[in-house]
Amino acid sequence: MQGTHHARTLFGLTTTALTLALTLAACAQSPGTPGTSALHAQATSATATFSTSSSWDGGFNGVITLSNPTSTPLTTWTLKFKFNGAASTTSVWGAGGSVTTASDGTVTITPNTWGGSTIPANGSVTVNYGGSGTYSGVNTCTLNGAPCSGGTTPPRAGTPPRPPSA
Repeated sequence: MQGTHHARTLFGLTTTALTLALTLAACAQSPGTPGTSALHAQATSATATFSTSSSWDGGFNGVITLSNPTSTPLTTWTLKFKFNGAASTTSVWGAGGSVTTASDGTVTITPNTWGGSTIPANGSVTVNYGGSGTYSGVNTCTLNGAPCSGGTTPPRAGTPPRPPSA
């Protein structure tokens, strides 16, 4: 009887440790490349990757790639995030159709009606946007209400942003 109790306790501790390890792994941030912030929910759900394609004194152009690694198309999406610092969006194009900014700084982007609303199975869509201020990463990102890992770190100081790969 004592052996059965010991086995159950050991199984419970192992399960707890495994759950903690998987939770921490899901929250880990991708190292990315300079000028790129990768925000990932879980490996089996859609992800949002933020980067800048150009910047100038007082503004920047940003690119968000929404990727769907599953075998089922994602037929609609809503992306919400906050910029680190005082950056803001001024316009959106590509798969993005509408952008609004709440009084707390939360940016909400929804798809256009002519082709960006579906993220294909094992595919991606790209949202381009104009920004004011200085891009220094994003945080509190959600895609369809699921966390995008909770945040990103800004690009390394002194490293200019890299344009996205074609």
